[in-house]
Amino acid sequence: MLFSKLYKPNYLKTFTNLRTITTTKCLKVEHAEIRIPVPWGHVSGQWWGSKEQRPILAVAGWKDNIGTFLPLIEEVSKHVGIVCIEVSGLGLSTPFPPGFFYNFDAALTIVHHVLDHFKWDKVSFMGHSLGSGTAFMYAALYPELVDFIVGIDMLVPMPTSRENFCKVRRTSLDSFLAWDKAIARGERKLYTYEEAQEEVTKNTFNSIPREFTAHLLQRELVRSDSHPGRYYFRMDPRHNVKAVTYPPEQILEMAEQVRCPILNIKGTEFPFIEGETMYYKVCEILKKNNVPLQIENVQGSHHVHLTNTDDCVPIVKDFIRKYDSEERFSEIPNADVRKFYNFC
Repeated sequence: MLFSKLYKPNYLKTFTNLRTITTTKCLKVEHAEIRIPVPWGHVSGQWWGSKEQRPILAVAGWKDNIGTFLPLIEEVSKHVGIVCIEVSGLGLSTPFPPGFFYNFDAALTIVHHVLDHFKWDKVSFMGHSLGSGTAFMYAALYPELVDFIVGIDMLVPMPTSRENFCKVRRTSLDSFLAWDKAIARGERKLYTYEEAQEEVTKNTFNSIPREFTAHLLQRELVRSDSHPGRYYFRMDPRHNVKAVTYPPEQILEMAEQVRCPILNIKGTEFPFIEGETMYYKVCEILKKNNVPLQIENVQGSHHVHLTNTDDCVPIVKDFIRKYDSEERFSEIPNADVRKFYNFC
């Protein structure tokens, strides 16, 4: 049933090109660039691995693109199909029109467009940062549609106390309006490649060290036509505005609605992005409601899935294997891909 749903015309039109990645273990993982139509343009991403069954939906983080997700996805997709997307204004996805705000609600809308496009009746999430928080919110709004969440670093959206709520919202709105005007003036700062690497490391508080920046920059930098050897960042600068936060009471109410198993991988070198108190309050609610919750601490920072992929892979694989109710997980690496593409 799911196979027939995937092969509707809109599914076939999603793919733009196919590539084969050969790993050091001589296992080939077929992947394709995809474009999912949305009212304002398209959402970009890649489909990795098997297309015989509904894949896992991976959502990249705030001010990020799928490049930082790919080392993890390449390994996990040897066992189960994965679609990784970039929210609007990041990577190769179409930015929002002028005047529109990027926030968690916008990310939820994008997820819904993806599900509608592929005609999926369920969704399995893998998310990092904003993507992980979005998955949690989606599971709270549509608990019957989410079968599990693999969340890296962030568990829930960042809270803002009742006392600071208006101040934070005002600051976000002022910042957004300033960036919106800068875009209208066509302002873009130019960098050499080395300067761009330094910018990424600085802006991520060294979460993406210089030696890992190429993963992000491969889908981020655009060569300047007028200044040889210079580049500008593709990211819509309105993403510099912090994603809208929520009062603690709303986040706790979200936690009451979630029913699916959750894996949360935390980097040991990064503080609780949602606040330590909020994090453990949410965990208590999930445990009270008998929600399977697995918390793993892995050496690393906010981008631990990029800088310490080897330690994250077995944790993610074991979790998916355990909670994959549709038997999509192949114990033999790449078995489904070899069968489907018949290239082995």
